[in-house]
Amino acid sequence: MSELKTLHIIGSKALGGAERSFSRIVTALNRAGVRAEAVVRRGSAVPEILSADITTHQLPLRTVWDPLSRLEVTRLIRQTSPDIVQTYMGRATRLTHLPRGRRPIHVARLCGHYQPKHFTHAHAWVACTRWVADYLLAAGIPPAKLSIIPNFLPALPQASIEDLAGARSTWNLAEADLVVGAIGRLQRIKGFDVLIQAFARMPREIGGRRIVLAIAGEGELESSLKAQADQAGVSDRVQFLGWTNRPDLLLRLADVVAFTSRPNEGFGNVTLETWDAGTPLVTTRSKGALETTRHLETAWQVPCEDPAALAQGLEEVLRNNELASQLAAAGRVELASRYSESAVIGQFIELYNALIK
Repeated sequence: MSELKTLHIIGSKALGGAERSFSRIVTALNRAGVRAEAVVRRGSAVPEILSADITTHQLPLRTVWDPLSRLEVTRLIRQTSPDIVQTYMGRATRLTHLPRGRRPIHVARLCGHYQPKHFTHAHAWVACTRWVADYLLAAGIPPAKLSIIPNFLPALPQASIEDLAGARSTWNLAEADLVVGAIGRLQRIKGFDVLIQAFARMPREIGGRRIVLAIAGEGELESSLKAQADQAGVSDRVQFLGWTNRPDLLLRLADVVAFTSRPNEGFGNVTLETWDAGTPLVTTRSKGALETTRHLETAWQVPCEDPAALAQGLEEVLRNNELASQLAAAGRVELASRYSESAVIGQFIELYNALIK
């Protein structure tokens, strides 16, 4: 069989978990011997996290309704002649329309609560969790054309002592601080407002060590979250770090990681990254987290939008070193057994080969 060629399209502009997953899938497919090229929105930050050896095409991808953008996508697909076109999230999928019954096959990769009517034109669908799959099935997506393939975490380089010390200094985190870390876009679904409410309920220190909340990410809620922290009287202990290309440094410096998304969070790569860092996780029971974590085994779970329960969980993990170690160790085992690169990419390759038969 000739080399399998795939084209991967994403239309977002900023960086976040979905964009990191996109980069990991494209990179890993190439590493596994599948030719994978990337199509990104012009002006997007996505090329910053793609390997230099990945063939990358930039298109305007202006809006989901723009006929010129749709024509440009069609033209590029014709020029590159892939076997599989895999689109990610809303914009890329809605701008890609291919005839049925011949190559290329259009695979829509969905990890969230999107309106299914905008995705029924694809030829096959891949959900990252069972709840997303059930949502699509309820909307009429044919079961025979729907697969569930989770996100994964590739082997990451170990952070050096110098890297960690530099990050601690840059982020103004003292050696003695107990750090609650959080990562994500500053959007409502991530629940950072609830996290700040919870943090305000926690003691200022445990065992003489100051508790600090460090949030890495950018988004439209930054100013309102800073105002909230100020009004709650905790702004002196809340650090807004902005976007970082090294989230692993914060996750390794943290004593506990808070993943506080609201119910419709699709997956949550922070879960995998926290397990890889060897740090205990406190997570809300979002739909994605309920599938990937187990309460008191791989994470401490709390109800969504419950600051009192969240504060209790964070404090309990910070006070109980044995529990923290158990959660972190079990998380690493879960990561290795279910979310390795080889296991997940193998599922994608098996799917592609089945689709083009």
